[in-house]
Amino acid sequence: MKKLFLTMGLATIIAISFIGCNSTPTIDCSSEENYNSSMLSMIESLKEDKEKQQQLGAAFVVLSMKAAFSYPSKSPEEIRCELFGGKTADEIIKSAKDQVK
Repeated sequence: MKKLFLTMGLATIIAISFIGCNSTPTIDCSSEENYNSSMLSMIESLKEDKEKQQQLGAAFVVLSMKAAFSYPSKSPEEIRCELFGGKTADEIIKSAKDQVK
């Protein structure tokens, strides 16, 4: 499970480096397809803000890794939706910063 979260975090960071757009979406956990689509939309919305792209990628990694250790009995989908479901990039970044304090 830890390897899965690390892989997800790294994939997110890589995707953030390559994709761009202009909206402010939230993460939709209603299905795997919607999750992936909303994740891409979120990354695309940060096209002009490279610093925030990096912060978001780091936030996904920090939150995912912490959850993998804290909730080993939960499925990755459950954890992912609890951490990111319905949140904007700013909210995800803030959550990660709050966890690091």
